Amino acid sequence: MQWIVLADVHGSVGYLPFIVPELCRADGLFIAGDITEFGGRREAAGVIESFAAVNENILAVAGNCDQESVGKYLDERGMNVHGRVVVQGSLSCVGVSGSLPCPGRTPQEKGEDEFTSILEQAVQSVSAKSGQLVMVSHQPAFGTAVDTLRGSQYCGSHAVRQFIKTYKPILAISGHIHEAAGVDKLGKTTLVNPGPFRAGRYAVVTFNGKHVSVQLKRASD
Repeated sequence: MQWIVLADVHGSVGYLPFIVPELCRADGLFIAGDITEFGGRREAAGVIESFAAVNENILAVAGNCDQESVGKYLDERGMNVHGRVVVQGSLSCVGVSGSLPCPGRTPQEKGEDEFTSILEQAVQSVSAKSGQLVMVSHQPAFGTAVDTLRGSQYCGSHAVRQFIKTYKPILAISGHIHEAAGVDKLGKTTLVNPGPFRAGRYAVVTFNGKHVSVQLKRASD
């Protein structure tokens, strides 16, 4: 099973033509937030429908730069994994939208306690689902290679990190920190921040039984 992973689209789908062949072949597409640049339903629909014209199997969460109506649009399209578990083949996918408070106020910000509450409530239904757990969040886990600002300052979520340590998903997808594109491990969990798709960054994730491999790519490569 192979999925394309994007984050931080920020309303720009200019690099989409470069990934069409891979996206056509993929089992689906994960989008880890910031679908728009402070936009709402209309802007999100423009982005999502562009991707859906190539591959309709999309699971996503909203980011801190998305208005609340973006999440409602994803709900209507059956694509939202915020606060819920969605089964895709052998995968059980759970997610949370938004980010921790930013230096400049953005539309969807949450505290650590809210992250914990949303994720814990959602994961309770996993026992009734099937498959290996995949987590999708805009905010990365604290203290990892995928949440590091320039100057080696960590800015991730302790709640997201604790969730990963407790429930051990096979994969944890995030975005938000544009300069922290990369792959890391937290216990047995593979972490991936594909980097901003607005700049042509994305990842290809391959699931093979209990193993996952990640290839970071640029759309111009």
